[in-house]
Amino acid sequence: MDLSDIRKEFAKKMEHMDGIWDGSRHEKAKGYWICEIVGAEVNGNEVTPLYSKAYSQSATGFVSENFQILDAVNKVYEATKGNGILTMDRGGARPEIIENIDKKRRSFVIRMRGDRHVVDCRGNKQSLAELARKTRCPISHEIEVNRDGKIKRYTICLGMRKDILYSGVKLNIVVVRGFGDKEMLLATNTAKTEKEILEIYLTRWKCEESFRFLKNEYNLEDVRVRSYVAVRNIVVILHAVFYFLSVELGV
Repeated sequence: MDLSDIRKEFAKKMEHMDGIWDGSRHEKAKGYWICEIVGAEVNGNEVTPLYSKAYSQSATGFVSENFQILDAVNKVYEATKGNGILTMDRGGARPEIIENIDKKRRSFVIRMRGDRHVVDCRGNKQSLAELARKTRCPISHEIEVNRDGKIKRYTICLGMRKDILYSGVKLNIVVVRGFGDKEMLLATNTAKTEKEILEIYLTRWKCEESFRFLKNEYNLEDVRVRSYVAVRNIVVILHAVFYFLSVELGV
């Protein structure tokens, strides 16, 4: 039996392992979810770990993924006294999440899927993909994006549709063309410009790099302990180490 087989056998005995999506391999797997929030400035390189918690859908006391996300957001905003703009990928575009965050008057920029349906300022219901196709993007902008250590340059076009209703929440939708075959759709409840909204969203990629660093440098996916409590404690310890490296040492 090789090391890979030993790991698989041990994993079968780990407490509360449940179905997850392996983003690296693009397939379903067994493991634990981690809800993590990292702070970053648009024009800076530093990141500040703010929140990290492992959880399992099969563990006692689990309510829902939405609950986990909103609980994390609420705790961070309480600690920061309401400062900051929350930025999330398409997983955060659920009505329950957006309704809750907007109700508490917290600013956000969230990427949307094209199949989400909205109501425009004239009362017409349509998908965001349809809305995007009808949106003029007169603002041209050149940007550089550092992903996985590689610099990519893009010439993009930006446009905005204001006063769009999504699940009863009034949003501005920024349409971004030039990143791929389909438009990137960013929803916000702020009064920022198109360029500012895009820059805020792209700052999220700095946070993704920090997640990747934590996972790869500390072999987080290879942790093998049987106790669910031990799994969660290890994640907290690694978060503390990450905070020390980022904030205290400035690595």
